[in-house]
Amino acid sequence: MSVKKEKEVPDFEIPDVLPKEELPQESGDVKERIAPLIYLGPNLPGGLLSGNTVFKGGKPAHIEELITAQPELSDLIVPVDNINETLSRINRAGTAEYQAYQALKEAK
Repeated sequence: MSVKKEKEVPDFEIPDVLPKEELPQESGDVKERIAPLIYLGPNLPGGLLSGNTVFKGGKPAHIEELITAQPELSDLIVPVDNINETLSRINRAGTAEYQAYQALKEAK
């Protein structure tokens, strides 16, 4: 029988890319992460906005302009986490989301 010798591994430290003192620190100035939003309405004419469009980092300026012109849009731009609840409300007559969807659908 042969006896296997274990290889010795030298002890060494893996250096940080930056010394800990230079690593970025969180501060009160850091913006909160904005949850992605999704538009759950119908496609708008002229390709202005397509259904199921996802926005990362908040609503873009051109969407804010669309909301000024068509306030119903604001009821249909929701956090991605709320998709199921909002879709349920869009399909329930009498809810704000249902009325907003119908108004945008008829405006085509």
